[in-house]
Amino acid sequence: MKAKNLLFALLILIGSISYGQLSYEHFKEAYKPHYEVLIKNYTPVETYNGLGSGSYGAALIYLYDESLKNSDLQTNISGILTSADRSKVAQGLKECGTDYAIKVLGIMKDEWQLEIAWFLDRETYQGIAPSLSAIRDYKPGSAGYLFKKEVKNFGLLYAGGGLDFAYSALKGVNTYVDAYNGHIYKDDASGTTYTLSNELNNAGLFKGFTLGAGIKLSNKAYMDINFQRRATVSSGGGETPSEWTKDIKFSMNNINLDFMWMKEPQFISFVQGFGLQYNMGAVKQRSSIGTNKYEQIGDNVSNFGIKYKFGFMVNPEKLPVMFGILPYWQINFPKMDFTSVEDANPQIPWGGGDRADLLSSASNLRVQLTVNYKFGAKQKVKDYPTFEEELMATMDPHLNTTYEELLPRITPDGKTLYFVRGDHPMNVNGAGNSQDIWVSTDIDKGLNNATATHLGEPFNGGTYNAVVGVSPDENSMVIKGYYENGKRAGSGYSIIYRTATGWSTPEGLQIKDYKTMAQGNYVGAYWTQDGKKMILSLSESSTNDLQDMYVSMLQPDGSWSRPMNLGKDVNTDAGEHSPFLASDGKTLYFSSNRSGGQGDYDIYFTQRLDDSWTKWSEPVNMGSEINTSDFDAYYTIDAKGEYAYMVSAENTVGSTDIIRIKLEQEVQPDPVVLITGKVLNAKDNTPLEANIAYNGLIDGVNYGIARTNPATGEYKIVLPYGKKYDFSANASNFIGVSETMDLTTVGEYQEIVRDLYLVPIEVGSTVRLNNIFFETGKAELQEESFNELNRVVEMLNQNPKMTIELSGHTDNVGNDASNKKLSQERADACKKYLVEKGIDESRLKSVGYGEDKPVASNDTAEGQAQNRRVEFTILTN
Repeated sequence: MKAKNLLFALLILIGSISYGQLSYEHFKEAYKPHYEVLIKNYTPVETYNGLGSGSYGAALIYLYDESLKNSDLQTNISGILTSADRSKVAQGLKECGTDYAIKVLGIMKDEWQLEIAWFLDRETYQGIAPSLSAIRDYKPGSAGYLFKKEVKNFGLLYAGGGLDFAYSALKGVNTYVDAYNGHIYKDDASGTTYTLSNELNNAGLFKGFTLGAGIKLSNKAYMDINFQRRATVSSGGGETPSEWTKDIKFSMNNINLDFMWMKEPQFISFVQGFGLQYNMGAVKQRSSIGTNKYEQIGDNVSNFGIKYKFGFMVNPEKLPVMFGILPYWQINFPKMDFTSVEDANPQIPWGGGDRADLLSSASNLRVQLTVNYKFGAKQKVKDYPTFEEELMATMDPHLNTTYEELLPRITPDGKTLYFVRGDHPMNVNGAGNSQDIWVSTDIDKGLNNATATHLGEPFNGGTYNAVVGVSPDENSMVIKGYYENGKRAGSGYSIIYRTATGWSTPEGLQIKDYKTMAQGNYVGAYWTQDGKKMILSLSESSTNDLQDMYVSMLQPDGSWSRPMNLGKDVNTDAGEHSPFLASDGKTLYFSSNRSGGQGDYDIYFTQRLDDSWTKWSEPVNMGSEINTSDFDAYYTIDAKGEYAYMVSAENTVGSTDIIRIKLEQEVQPDPVVLITGKVLNAKDNTPLEANIAYNGLIDGVNYGIARTNPATGEYKIVLPYGKKYDFSANASNFIGVSETMDLTTVGEYQEIVRDLYLVPIEVGSTVRLNNIFFETGKAELQEESFNELNRVVEMLNQNPKMTIELSGHTDNVGNDASNKKLSQERADACKKYLVEKGIDESRLKSVGYGEDKPVASNDTAEGQAQNRRVEFTILTN
């Protein structure tokens, strides 16, 4: 039992070790300052060094506050932190107080945060360390991933071998040993009879060797393939006819497949994982007295096992090898049958013992001691940046920088790109553990020339921020984070609106059961351009971060439906995330690490086949023209569908960058129409704050609502081909106006400019009803007219004292009498519809003017079409 107790103690010892923030003493011992000075003879540095105690902190606070107004002053702070007397910098940070010390240090990159932290006193260090990830997460020698070797996914990480020890309660084997001990006279395989003065000990402690190799799966996960050969023996002794030292042996061969992961590489890295094992074993007996040869008793036995494995990999950077201490716990099944052992030894009385049991080869506790050769290129160690490089990293105006760029969202017109930048000093949380929204408004210059600026509130109100979707008019956005009463209140999503003075306070979206469903560490979402759907990626398991995709629908009461799984056509046992639905409303792009890809996560696309949202075409990998062997995700395209923006980790300035790709025709979404224009006051052409609803002309279904820019009156809507649309603008105290758009015939992508003029609700105002349709020469209303007349009903209900005149007009084709009669009948038909919808007849007057009041020349077909119309005029209000 000593061996078993030793292994239990080892498990408890390893399990008790944690890797939290280093203590002040440990950090001082582990980090070695380099004392580099980046800039010499720099006036701000000389001035700072000349200050006295009590003034250092005030200087840093002043410079930091002023740098928020003038980014050029960050040069002064960077110069002081990297080049002033380290002890005076540390004193200044102490005098600043914890909050300012975190902000000031947050301007610098990780290397300099660590350097300066070494000079701090204990109290200041303990105050700032939890808030700065470079210090909080610092591990001696930490850098890179997976044993600090650069290896591609599915490449060979290491190979080696070592010793393997295990303890198991071998009930099946020891039943034979007990029976053997109970049989006074022993016959060996040659027939010789002998006696033993000492009984054989029970078997239990295995010893042997292991061989294995590691295959990289991702930057933090790998697969360990290993083989063990081990044996346990029963020891005893005898005097007649000669002394025996080892009598019975149980040998095993094991083939293992272990899936392991680590948080980050260190000199001593903690690894853990789960695995499968195939076991093959046999019982052997010494074949003759005086020899060390063994002869197998009975048949080979085998079974399978599952295990949890963990431990430490000791990885000296300067050596080509690393060392492992890896305990694991294993359960095997089914039972191993030792009947053949009894059959081979009929002279030994078994006493009815159980010869087959679950624990026959279940080595409950095991440990491996390994030495492995490391493959792959040595990870490059970054030199300390020059002063200019340090400033460029902090103040680089370009879109792609040495920081992490993620989650691009291009506006439908292709002119503005919102994206996330990680750990930048200007982020709300500074350079440590932050992701903020940035924007580029000159993306049409190309990635190399585009610049980016940081957005303040309400876009960035937490640690992890992102734009989930942008309406075509850019006047509404959904952002990451659930807001309540103006404050971020947890996970989820919120909507913000452009106002005349900026942006509104975020309003949390009520997505049914979202918080109970989103259990994984990572989530993603895309708010569609019609504003009516959210494509979500999440994991419903707290132990599995592989996401699936779901859809949530906007409900009539403004809430959102319970997310519905998009189905097995797109979701697999692998991960699917970063969804993006194109402007056509059908083509879905997403990232997945499913089999058959180029390497890590790849971009795929599929098309929705019906309105169930569970039937999709087979997803297609977008190929090597777009995907790389590294991480590729966050695909987004504008309405034209010609260029795509996405994130890649290959050949980048930072850890991930945004790239732009010109798309081939076969991977472009279906074409759409982008309609732009302004909503203006018809009396004075001033811009109006209005809503534009776009509906199906026939079915009356609302397909989305756009908002104008309150300052300019500009709007944008995207309409897929395949329908006739009616889109109407409405503003407070104005009469709504509508236009039609026939897109039943599919064409190319096009942009159409259409300004909408609204008439104030005033006595005497006249408004043309654009979407009133009759058959030629008849007065029966066609179905397409109902939406337009319903809006008149709504206006009259909102203004109960209003009375109107409905007037019918014709062109000059035909005789005057028949034209006047037809125009009267058409005006009467409109009046009848309004009465049937509940409007009091006394509020309505219908008049047919025939061809008496033309608004255009009747000499052209276009002019005649304009003259054929129905209008209403406000009589009283």
